[in-house]
Amino acid sequence: MSIINFTVNYDLFASDTDSSDSGIDADIVPLIGDVVFRPLLADDRAIQAPTYSPRPTGFKIREFTGYLDSDGRLKAARSGTTGVRLWANDPVLQLSTGLTYRVDFYLRSPIGDRVNVDGGYFSAPSTDTTINLADVLTSTGSVIVGSGGVGDGVYAREILDATTIGQALITAASASAARTALGAESTANRGVANGYASLDSVGKVPVSQLPNAIMEYQGVWNASTNTPTLADGTGGAGDVYRVTVAGNRNLGSGSIDFQVGDYCIYDGAVWQKADTTDAVATVAGRTGNVTLTFADIGGTAGIAAGGTGQTTAAAAITALTGTQTAGRYLRSDGTSASLSAIQAADVPTLNQSTTGNAATATNLVASTSSDVQLGTIQIGHASDTSVSRSAAGVLAVEGFDVTTTSVVSVTGTSTLSAVGARVYVVLLGSGAVPTLPTAVGNTSIYHLKNVHTAPISVALTSSQTIDGGTGSLTILPKQSFSIVSDNSNWWII
Repeated sequence: MSIINFTVNYDLFASDTDSSDSGIDADIVPLIGDVVFRPLLADDRAIQAPTYSPRPTGFKIREFTGYLDSDGRLKAARSGTTGVRLWANDPVLQLSTGLTYRVDFYLRSPIGDRVNVDGGYFSAPSTDTTINLADVLTSTGSVIVGSGGVGDGVYAREILDATTIGQALITAASASAARTALGAESTANRGVANGYASLDSVGKVPVSQLPNAIMEYQGVWNASTNTPTLADGTGGAGDVYRVTVAGNRNLGSGSIDFQVGDYCIYDGAVWQKADTTDAVATVAGRTGNVTLTFADIGGTAGIAAGGTGQTTAAAAITALTGTQTAGRYLRSDGTSASLSAIQAADVPTLNQSTTGNAATATNLVASTSSDVQLGTIQIGHASDTSVSRSAAGVLAVEGFDVTTTSVVSVTGTSTLSAVGARVYVVLLGSGAVPTLPTAVGNTSIYHLKNVHTAPISVALTSSQTIDGGTGSLTILPKQSFSIVSDNSNWWII
């Protein structure tokens, strides 16, 4: 006859917290070593087994030794097979109180340091079965066992903890009891009074769970119609509305003038106004967007203050020039004289070379082409004696046009014109490929404007330069340049 045996597995990864150095080796290291199973008998007596065959009928059960390997599994021997075979509580042993094993750990770190781990007790089954020591061991000390996984097996991690919290956690019958042992909050207390705040989908505390001392925007408010309805004594402290329609409103504590853009804020008792407009009440008795007229401003400004002291145009002229008489003209000194008595001193001098006066001017004739020619009038220089109308009907001095402005649109390849002393306004459009005329003898002014949506390059004639540089002038969209010649090259002005 043989005694029934059962198998003990210990899929447990025992570990020790190593904080004795600055981190050269791992802070969590596995523990390895012997695990001894000692059967407990009352008064250390031998087992009486009269029906056991063969005899003797009295004997003591030996202790069994397993090995906790570095992979976290209990084995019959180091690197041996998983599990340790122990005697079961076989009925043949006739143990009235059953068979109990005491478990003692003799563990060390991988470098040989001894680590004290409290053992425990468990009751042996009566059949050939397999038990996991992590599930049945009742600790006598401070061993906390938590579940985890390694390889294809389930294991637990021991944490050495000298406090009772660890003991309560490992023996907790439910998640609620474990939270109570740790002092953790229950999810049932999330977002409720006297509980703790929750987080929304973006990790922030909802406004509804913040204290009322924090202002909360509620929307817009029509002060003219009191929409939505506001009244002192109702609302949440910190509620804020923005005024979109102005109005004078009594919410229970007197009339308040609300303007568009103001804020109406509830302090927990009354609604108050936060003024953000600070508008001027009136201008010259008017409100809104005011455009002033002279009638809005009382009084008049005297001459010394830049005014006339008058309220009508005729009175203002009289105040400035005195009363005028028909047939007379106003001199620069404020006096007047008869038109028939104009003197040489009354005619302004054209330049230092002009002599005579209007009464002695001669050689005023009208040609058949309606030109008015003046004989021998000196303008700026002794040789500049010809003043006439050009073929184009433009007043000319020594043959140069002085008043013509030509507006030209260029949309293709073109060399700009150079007729007389003209002012050219050149609008460069789509497809324009312009070239400046020669600068030699050119007395015109060119205003170049890019009205296209892309840059346009203006080429130069021969080897002439512009602002001292060769090549072309690039004009960006909407950009313009004014160019003149120094009789040899071009310059931007």
